[in-house]
Amino acid sequence: MPKLGTISICYTDLKNQLNANQNHSSITKSERNGKIYLDCVIWEKDEPDQYNNDLSMQLNSKKEFKESEAKIYLGNGRKYKPSAPMSNPPYRAPEALNQYHKPNGANDMGLGDDLPF
Repeated sequence: MPKLGTISICYTDLKNQLNANQNHSSITKSERNGKIYLDCVIWEKDEPDQYNNDLSMQLNSKKEFKESEAKIYLGNGRKYKPSAPMSNPPYRAPEALNQYHKPNGANDMGLGDDLPF
């Protein structure tokens, strides 16, 4: 099952940081669609902070600029801990696929399995 988390980002701070660091290597504009993308890194902290945040996020400088560029933190967050088991998980066990595979090789459309393996 995928591990989820939630992160809170202050848009005002983000906008101010991006305006001040427009040439940061983690900010790229797509030649294909003209959209602007941020390359980010998210990590899990060894210990939660005073607000119980155990995730942090910052802009991810390109390798050649890691030492020279400012580290721009975007926000903190928490690992998602559901209060109850999910009734409809995003991934179903392989047994759920049995409805599509009929033991006699026929499917619901009346077609046989003509694959050689």
